[in-house]
Amino acid sequence: MSTATNPELTPDLVQRVMSLSREAREDLAFDLFDSLESFNAGPSMETILRRSEEIAAGKAVLLTREEAAAEVRARMRELGVEL
Repeated sequence: MSTATNPELTPDLVQRVMSLSREAREDLAFDLFDSLESFNAGPSMETILRRSEEIAAGKAVLLTREEAAAEVRARMRELGVEL
């Protein structure tokens, strides 16, 4: 743990966070991860978890790389874009 170099992460704060339940720490970790600007360009952790659950439940339609590429090419042709 690299808390020694950051004065905002006091031993008391770290201890309080570490004493949270596993579920609460997980929720906090996801919230902290989502709050990082450099990671906000992609889907949120909530979206990733929801899509993972859809896939696991068999509710999502999955495509191979080739199928996805063919679908993109077809849509581009519909828009008049030549590849």
